[in-house]
This record gives sequence, structure tokens and C-alpha cells, in this order.
Amino acid sequence: LAKLQNPSVTTEKFNLKILQLRIYFEKNYIDQAESTVDSFRHIIQNDKVLPESYKESHKNFYYFYLKLLSQKKKNERSVISDLKEKLNSTANIICKKWLKEKIKEADEQ
Repeated sequence: LAKLQNPSVTTEKFNLKILQLRIYFEKNYIDQAESTVDSFRHIIQNDKVLPESYKESHKNFYYFYLKLLSQKKKNERSVISDLKEKLNSTANIICKKWLKEKIKEADEQ
């Protein structure tokens, strides 16, 4: 998959990683999530096909996912309100609704 440069294939590669990350988060597979999120970061950085706006939306997802994962691992409740504010002010982000749900769930625990 890493060597395919067709934009539609590359888009699917991004979508599969996002789905994988969401599943790992939901199942509480922290180690797998950490490994996959690092792989996702490399895919974003090394992509030469997709437009910057597309990559930016995925970089933003990466940022919030990593913060949520860290919060879940360390149970850092102080991070939640800051994350909520930042997410609300971030326009270009994929899976924003899912991230909002996870932040809300973390806030309610």
C-alpha cells in the first residue's frame, strides 16, 4: 500500500488507518493504537499525492487523537476542557463528530 500513488488509493489508505485507529480506541487497545497512530503520522508526512488541505484535516485528526489517547492512558481529566475548546475552533478536521463524542465521554467519566 505504501508505494501506491493513485490519489483514490491513497485516500482509501488514509480512511483505513482512521478506521483502524477508531476501532483500537473503542476497544481500548492502547498499544496497537499507539503503533498505528505513529504509522499514520508517517503516511501523512510522506504523502506526495493528496492536496495539503486533505492532509491538514488528517494532521488535525492525528493531533486530537493523540491527545485523547494520552488522556485515556493516563486518565488526565484536566486536558478535556482544553481539547473541547480547541476542537470546536478547528475547522479542517476529519471525523470531528467522532472526536467530539469521545471528548464528551471522557468528560463524563
